[in-house]
Amino acid sequence: MNTLTRLGSLAAVAILAGACSSSATPTAAPTQAPTTAPNATPAPTAAPTATPSLSGTLTIWDAYASGGGSEGAAMELVLAKAKTTFPNLTINEVVVPFSDIYTKVETAWGSGETSPDMYIAPNDNLGTEQREGILMQVDDAMAPVVGNFTQVSLDGAKVNGHFFEIPESMKAISMLYNKTLVTNVPKTTADLLTLAKAGTKVGIMEYAGGYYNWWLFNAFGGQPLMDSTGKCTAESTGVSDGLAYLKALKDTGNVTFYTTEAAAESDFEAGKLAIDLEGPWATGDFEKALTTNLGIAEIPAGPKGKALPMSAPDGWYININISDSQKALATQFALWEVSAAGGEQTFADQAGHLPAVKDATVKDPISQGFAAQIIDSYPRPQTKQLGAYWSNWGNAFDSVVIKGTDPVAAVKTACDAMNKANGL
Repeated sequence: MNTLTRLGSLAAVAILAGACSSSATPTAAPTQAPTTAPNATPAPTAAPTATPSLSGTLTIWDAYASGGGSEGAAMELVLAKAKTTFPNLTINEVVVPFSDIYTKVETAWGSGETSPDMYIAPNDNLGTEQREGILMQVDDAMAPVVGNFTQVSLDGAKVNGHFFEIPESMKAISMLYNKTLVTNVPKTTADLLTLAKAGTKVGIMEYAGGYYNWWLFNAFGGQPLMDSTGKCTAESTGVSDGLAYLKALKDTGNVTFYTTEAAAESDFEAGKLAIDLEGPWATGDFEKALTTNLGIAEIPAGPKGKALPMSAPDGWYININISDSQKALATQFALWEVSAAGGEQTFADQAGHLPAVKDATVKDPISQGFAAQIIDSYPRPQTKQLGAYWSNWGNAFDSVVIKGTDPVAAVKTACDAMNKANGL
């Protein structure tokens, strides 16, 4: 997922500072010894809205343009602005497919390579890369400007209380719908099932199902997924009911589980889907296709609670292997880019990003809807144990929805495999 994302006013943005979720407590992380990254570079003293004088060369990696669309276009506008703002700064952009960016970064930086200097992506692998020792700790860079960031973005940029990411924007999936095809917006999972049975076409991602279907855990009483030791506890909660619900949606014949985002987004833009569970990275393209017919609402609540999708910030990560002068240059560029005066207003206006900084404004009602969903979201755990979640639970969702496996058996298999992988 480009998961690799938005409030109608500064006041609305500030609402996010209070909480990631109004009804859930994040899973407690197993105790880990704090890691102090070597060569932490002193921060620039300027506020994020200041324009430093930058010179030199930076190589950056991003995945925004790999799928085309509004995010890639916004990135090109931001880089064009950087070229004008900093005539003595050369930026070499390398576009890497999202499916490859973490592996490529971890391979390069893990082997001591000094390129790229930095990359931007969601915090999917933040904890993993911090534990691998390949990220520069950016506490010093963030200290002078921390007050300009929303609290939810700051929380998502830390591991063990230290910053290893300069946050750019927040993302979580929500429910987008075509107003010409949906007159009664579903508020509960029962409502959504009723609509699907009556012929309403709905799109849900099978690809990256562990991310897209995280909302089921709280909705059906299965949150938190892990206890304080990182042990999977889903067998004793309502997770199997959530998986059974997905199968019931599939059995209506009107709910498609997509294996690619591009196919789901194309069908929604073409009016072949009435409802699509998707993230704000698609906002710009959806608004172009549907204009005023695009609507947004929170994912329907389940029988046991609100639907809480996983939320996390996109942000900049800096290579631990580069020189101190390059680290200083990279942090200065990152802080400029995420500021309203730098690149963030462009990302908000052109690509529907929900800025991590408080002084970038978002006017769009769809972005307001994503902001409301982020308040009702679950911050992505950065524990080591979560690494065993993705493939095992992706398999669980697939086995129930696609193969018809008994949901109770699928949950047990996924939990057992997760705990075995974590030595629990």
